[in-house]
Amino acid sequence: MSVSATITCDLLIIGGGVVGCAVLRELSGYNLRVVLIEAEGDVGQGISRANTAIAHTGFDAVPGTLEARLVTHSHHGFATLCAELGVATRPCGALMVALTTDDLPRLDAYEQSANLNGIAVERVEREALFSRWPFLNNSARGGLFIPGEMPVDSFGLTLAYAEAGVHNGATILLDQPVVSITDNAETLTVTTTKQRIQARFVVNAAGLSAARIARMVGDDSFDIRPRKGQLLVVEPADSLPIETILLPTPSPTTKGILITPAAHGNLLLGPTAEDGNDLDDWQTTSAGIEQVIEGVRRLVPTLTVGYPLTQYAGIRSVGYQQTADGYIPARDYIVRPASTCPRLIHVAGIRSTGLSASPALAAYVAELLAVQGLVLDRKSGVRSQESGGRSQEVEASPDDVAAQDRMICACSGVTAGQVRAAIHGPVPAQTLDALKRRLWTMAGPCQGSLCIAPLVQILAAETGAAVTTIRKHALGSEVLVGMPPAVALPAHRFHQSEPLVLADSYQVVVIGAGPAGLAAARAARQAGAQVLLVERAERPGGALAGMGYLDTHGWQIDDWVATGIDYLYRTSLARIEGDTLILGGPAVERRVQAEVVVLATGGRETTRGNLAIPGSRPAGVLTAGAALRLIAATAHLPGTQAVIAGSGRWAESVAERLAAAGVSISATTPSVLQIEGWPRVSRVLLASGEWNSCDLLVLAGHVQPWEALSMQGATIQIFFAGSMALGECSALEAAADGANVGRSVAQIVLDT
Repeated sequence: MSVSATITCDLLIIGGGVVGCAVLRELSGYNLRVVLIEAEGDVGQGISRANTAIAHTGFDAVPGTLEARLVTHSHHGFATLCAELGVATRPCGALMVALTTDDLPRLDAYEQSANLNGIAVERVEREALFSRWPFLNNSARGGLFIPGEMPVDSFGLTLAYAEAGVHNGATILLDQPVVSITDNAETLTVTTTKQRIQARFVVNAAGLSAARIARMVGDDSFDIRPRKGQLLVVEPADSLPIETILLPTPSPTTKGILITPAAHGNLLLGPTAEDGNDLDDWQTTSAGIEQVIEGVRRLVPTLTVGYPLTQYAGIRSVGYQQTADGYIPARDYIVRPASTCPRLIHVAGIRSTGLSASPALAAYVAELLAVQGLVLDRKSGVRSQESGGRSQEVEASPDDVAAQDRMICACSGVTAGQVRAAIHGPVPAQTLDALKRRLWTMAGPCQGSLCIAPLVQILAAETGAAVTTIRKHALGSEVLVGMPPAVALPAHRFHQSEPLVLADSYQVVVIGAGPAGLAAARAARQAGAQVLLVERAERPGGALAGMGYLDTHGWQIDDWVATGIDYLYRTSLARIEGDTLILGGPAVERRVQAEVVVLATGGRETTRGNLAIPGSRPAGVLTAGAALRLIAATAHLPGTQAVIAGSGRWAESVAERLAAAGVSISATTPSVLQIEGWPRVSRVLLASGEWNSCDLLVLAGHVQPWEALSMQGATIQIFFAGSMALGECSALEAAADGANVGRSVAQIVLDT
């Protein structure tokens, strides 16, 4: 370990979760030198990265506890705080459901607790329950509505706290796990893997590592044990219109399996509550996923979970207090000076309410520090209002506007300018997951299949790093290996600028510019129809073009000529109203009338999240499209030894393509049952029941239709072409089908 020179400060905060960053924001408002260190490569990487993201009211907190005091105090100003910080919320309230007659007395107890804590609640009788929430289980006997419960963008809040601290002059140091702490009587010297920091006071907000930090100063008065919670994420289009947090009557250890309409629009299902001893167990399991699904069905039997968007596991930090008989569960937060070192303040055992209590908790920590002798002299001109940075862009010169406006993530509508802004923000995003949490890249339906390659390229270019050093998350999670491919895949360079003027209406609008869409547009135009071609990517060619399949089966994109066809790239079809198409593009919504629509959007690859494959979330797990796009775009391999999960022509083609590029194919299997490894995949469980070592898992299964459209009230004719109509097919087959459809629809509109 090489340690650089010592730096000094008045206050050092250990831990960059929501609590640590809230303390940073609070204390940076005083005339102090404040530093925060985080073991991982970004803030919000521990407990704060995986939770239900609800700002609780404290209605169910034990009256008289510090937790009840801080959560309820925070609740009264939470919506205003989030508005000031630019953090997304979804005020919708929560309904606690009594599913049996035995649950009704517990509802009485929670109602009484809420009254004691000063939180407004509403008792809902059975008849009114089904009037307002008709999809609930018929066995429900009553409910307790808590209007103040509110989903919030949990990482957005953590980031906003951190950015406000930086703007106020604080320093954040990442990738710096603590190795030791030395008590020098008047100061504490904290040694990380990179440097020494000498501080007058230290706040231990290390989450799951809080007990380990305490023991560095000889304090073993408490312990931290993990409670794992597994969750599923479902797209809104695939679920019921649930606009209220739903939860069963809680047990002593958990609120149960919740159904939460998240602030970012998806539906969160979970969490489980699994007590254990492994502080690093972030793996999902088949049993946990099934428990979530069963819990959801108990509340809403008609809510189906076919293809979830993704799944993850979070860990809650459960405090245990030392007694003569050993450690027992702590009744309350552990927020106090260390028993052996009063200059170190513990903020530990916060369980699942750290986000909810964070504003008042930060102020309380400031009070404790003042009692220990830290002088709090308020700065003038403190910046308390700061955006969480999800949509900001860096300023661009007129010549660079097109580059800034380049669409990188079509699923979430993220441009290159927004990516660059996040990379150069007050708390810079230096990894793919850091970009995902700031911008929702790689968090939409494709889960990064389409955008991972350009994101890697932009990260490398903006940071001046080699593409082989770009990480998914932790050290060791590099997306690419240094070995160049044996056979380079062709890069896709075809591009045309968009027309400046579009017509208000077209006879034929083709959605999707892959082989089927291109052929349909060309055939319709050649037959005499007025045609508009719409493509969600920044260029034509479809998925195959970006993967290097330019010459597959005799189909060559560079032979296609768009003469006479109007086109829109970086644009997708949002919905159809009557005869009008609502098209969403960069910073603009277009409305175009059409007589006929041809949907040739192909399919999106089935991701690890769709398949709900249990295990860890390491680097090296990619869809076939993502793997091939990375090779084509960067001229480097995403792994050296791969397992191909899939069957049929597509899986065979992918295996051949990767092998030609220099990847060793160690196994091909219809499916994968479990993933292991951290920070990179190391082995997977094959469908045969055998484990197979690998550093790359490539998912080459079936595809799903791209467009999830609202066509209610549509009065125009809609046709399907290519894989939307045929299922799995080659580029040549898709193009032939597209041409047939194009000629047919042209005849329809020209004959009317």
